[in-house]
Amino acid sequence: MKYSNLFSPQKAGSITLPNRIQRTSVVSKLATEDGHGHATQEITERYLIITDLGVDIIQMTSEHLIS
Repeated sequence: MKYSNLFSPQKAGSITLPNRIQRTSVVSKLATEDGHGHATQEITERYLIITDLGVDIIQMTSEHLIS
């Protein structure tokens, strides 16, 4: 199988992830519009659904943190 390790556990520091499925964050227009882009209940619920589907890591960055 080409991706035989995809569904096997992966150790990351002191935790073990059940698989190796990751997802990047995407623009969803669900953050606050106050110029700070804080997470809202809607975006929290969306990411909880995504993790329930088997995604272990959602990589998140902010343009405000990049210098």
